[in-house]
Amino acid sequence: MDAKDKFRHRLRQRRKEFNLTQAELAESAGLSAQMISNWERGYTQPNKDEIMILVWQLGLGADYLLGVTDKAYDLNRANIDLIELLNSEHRIFFRSHALSVQQKQFISDLLTLTLNQLTEDR
Repeated sequence: MDAKDKFRHRLRQRRKEFNLTQAELAESAGLSAQMISNWERGYTQPNKDEIMILVWQLGLGADYLLGVTDKAYDLNRANIDLIELLNSEHRIFFRSHALSVQQKQFISDLLTLTLNQLTEDR
């Protein structure tokens, strides 16, 4: 199954997990029901802004939703280790800009250093 097929199946599956119709998901996301239908049928693909809306609405990582990785982070239900997430293959965005591997590593190192210092001060 290619990434396009994974996306449409994962979108439909997650929508159904929330017991939402296409129209209900579309309304809550500020999109049209036709867009959701076209995505689930594989007729069209969302743009990056629409993907980010879906990520927030469905609580799934963009890489998983798009079929880039098969490791799902359920952002609504899971406890996520931030350092693990920064060191994973998942793409992380800041203001619609995907962080590079080097940027993710820098943030991970800085966060680790800062949190270690805070816990040592206690």
